[in-house]
Amino acid sequence: MKIAALVGLSCGLVLTGRATYLKAKGLLARSLIQRDWALRADGRGGAPWPGADVEPIARLVIPGRGYDEIVLEGAAPRTLAFGPARLLSSAAPGEPGNIVLAGHRTSLFRSLEDVRPGDVVILAWRGHGLRSGSSSEAAIESAS
Repeated sequence: MKIAALVGLSCGLVLTGRATYLKAKGLLARSLIQRDWALRADGRGGAPWPGADVEPIARLVIPGRGYDEIVLEGAAPRTLAFGPARLLSSAAPGEPGNIVLAGHRTSLFRSLEDVRPGDVVILAWRGHGLRSGSSSEAAIESAS
């Protein structure tokens, strides 16, 4: 009985430790990505951390909902772990056409459930300024 309790406690501690590690890693990565975005605005940016394969390309802000996230280039599973990302098959910020952003609806895109028609949506990208509109102009779609 004592052995089973110790094994159960050990497993619980390992799983809790791993979850804490992953959460801390995600928070650090987001902080480094935000720092890199700010440095790029000054023309000094590089990789958010040594060996990083993510590149911040824009900032998505919905002021009325408190949403402010850095958009990454290339919506791949590894990139989406760090934030919303642009599908490479869509238009790049500042180019004609529709830009398509992807994100995990259970994490960084969760607050987009509260976006209502008329909410201001701002997309800022480096070297090109701002583009804003209302949510009635944007197609927000959930892929299940």
